[in-house]
Amino acid sequence: MAELLWDGHCFACRAPLDIIIMCDNNKTFDFIDEQVDMKIFDNNDMKYKFFGQRARKVCKACFDNYYEMKKYKNIRNIEYAKFPPLKDSMSQEEVKAWFDVLKKSWVSYNK
Repeated sequence: MAELLWDGHCFACRAPLDIIIMCDNNKTFDFIDEQVDMKIFDNNDMKYKFFGQRARKVCKACFDNYYEMKKYKNIRNIEYAKFPPLKDSMSQEEVKAWFDVLKKSWVSYNK
């Protein structure tokens, strides 16, 4: 079966970054290519953001949320509680649970 890998964690929310699935053979690759939409990991893509004078790795969701909240940071919007809907990346537990479901479907697919 395939293996799940990622490149570090988000500095802000500790979500895994740049999630990839490594396949050991072509049959597994074909199954994942047919069944999995990798767009679910788009908010887990790695970006760099400055915190003080240091650049840190953050997920795309935290990067976008920071600049979106910056636009709404005036008194009127705070008083009326007008905030934009914030994006959310998949946490490590959610990614592992998703991968466990993928493994179970791989077992049932091979029967």
